[in-house]
Amino acid sequence: MTFDEVLPAVVRALESWDDCPSGLKVAVVRDLRGRIRLAVELDSDDKAVLVALTARVRREVGPWFTEETLCTRTGKVPLRGVAQRILDLAPEWPSAKWRDALGVERSATPGRWRLLERRMGKLPWLEGEVAPPWPAEPGAPTVVAFYSFKGGVGRTTTLASCAIQAARRGERVAVIDLDLEAPGVGSLFGVNADLGVLDVLVEHLATGAVDVGSVRRGAVGLPENLGDLIDVFPAGRLDGRYLEKLSRLDFSGAATGTEAPQIPVREALLAMLQRVRETVAPKWIFLDARAGLHDLAGLSLHGLAHLDVLFSRANAQGLAGLDVVLGALSRRRRDAASRMVLVHAMAPVSVDEAKAERSRMQGETHGMFVRHGLFPASKVPELAAEDGDHRPWTVQRVEAIERNDRLDVIVRDLEGENFKRVWEQVVLLAESGQEDAGS
Repeated sequence: MTFDEVLPAVVRALESWDDCPSGLKVAVVRDLRGRIRLAVELDSDDKAVLVALTARVRREVGPWFTEETLCTRTGKVPLRGVAQRILDLAPEWPSAKWRDALGVERSATPGRWRLLERRMGKLPWLEGEVAPPWPAEPGAPTVVAFYSFKGGVGRTTTLASCAIQAARRGERVAVIDLDLEAPGVGSLFGVNADLGVLDVLVEHLATGAVDVGSVRRGAVGLPENLGDLIDVFPAGRLDGRYLEKLSRLDFSGAATGTEAPQIPVREALLAMLQRVRETVAPKWIFLDARAGLHDLAGLSLHGLAHLDVLFSRANAQGLAGLDVVLGALSRRRRDAASRMVLVHAMAPVSVDEAKAERSRMQGETHGMFVRHGLFPASKVPELAAEDGDHRPWTVQRVEAIERNDRLDVIVRDLEGENFKRVWEQVVLLAESGQEDAGS
């Protein structure tokens, strides 16, 4: 039996039991190793029922089942209290399902099942409803996370392009490097600093203090004084002490029942964003989020940002990762679709080839949106609809950008039509979000 098969097997063990007590309530607890323990509430003190129940589950899942079943009515008095506490803490499990002998999927008895997952990491990807540090309202900075499942797709350069275009509008931008394990924002913007975001986070974790002034730098190498409107917060100096500080960050958290997990780094990031808002007073805050299913990326997407710009190439690896990310975001925000911009990254230079590739990608993203319930049930757009949230915005490869990483050399390329369309979509969503918040 595999990890994926364990939970349905537990449900099947009891739902297919002809003598299953009618008043049975079950809390399934899955520990950090993936093993199962049960806490149950029976409508009688019959120990034989509890023994039979335990035997059925152990027979179904074998070594995945651990220790005795806790019961609120049978057994030692202290353990009764533990069983009741688990039943009280465990969230309801309305999606509990099982397959019968014919392989037909069935829903479990309503109200019977609860599930408590114990996790070490990835909590930011798995938790429920989250909210940015402040509402998306006029006068408040709009926080935008730039994220890609795979690296090397032009995420940071597109962020730089959006920052430049915002500065051309006379709008101040704060750029924060959250790709702490592979930082690049500082070097792209020509910034050298002894201290950076990593130092801010480590200091907050130790003392609760937040000092962003010592890590704030102006962008270098931009024409027409555009750098005066772009404040850069690099990750930090990459020296022998960087790894030592990075090892101090703990992305894991603790949750009790349905409460949101308490993650120390999240609290530090929220405090940092608030201080940036107070001291810099930007119109925009751009987060360069770490690639992959890393906890820091999970914290950034929707958890810290009002808008997400999601990058993917139109290949199997990129789209598979995008599918996982969209599924996670759909569970975190009811309005997730209207709060994201999809970017078809690293498209071919040939216009015809880029269009064909984008068309294939749009077909894939349409299926993802349907599968994850990202479209309103009554408003599913046509696959080829150009105004659907599933539409990816194409950014073609630019050889000059791939050859150089100095803004003064590539600034004109970063203001090309492809980049402008992505920026226009970011502005459109930000403005519509502020209108929704004000109405």
